[in-house]
Amino acid sequence: MDKTLTKKTLKKLKELKLTAYQRELDEHLSKLSVKFNDWKNKKITAMVLRDHIYDFDKGPSKKISGFYDYFDDHICVARAVDTGILKKEEVPEDILELIDRNIDSFKRLEKI
Repeated sequence: MDKTLTKKTLKKLKELKLTAYQRELDEHLSKLSVKFNDWKNKKITAMVLRDHIYDFDKGPSKKISGFYDYFDDHICVARAVDTGILKKEEVPEDILELIDRNIDSFKRLEKI
């Protein structure tokens, strides 16, 4: 990664990373929300709901937080573009050029 990135580019990378993080978390929280509705409608018990919350906390929540906390902004944005969490149209051209190799790396990993 080039150490001479502008403050504007670094700020945009951070914003894109945060957007991707929120979208990915939203996706999994939406699934958990269904379980809350099932509980409210007495389709599942509080104990079953608790198990779903536990599974979410130890599974998707931990995995997502771990990824976004551990990896640099450009890696997170590249993965988000590769997985469709972020659309290419949402990412400025200069950042796409910057992360292009990373996106290709994720695509190659998917084939393994």
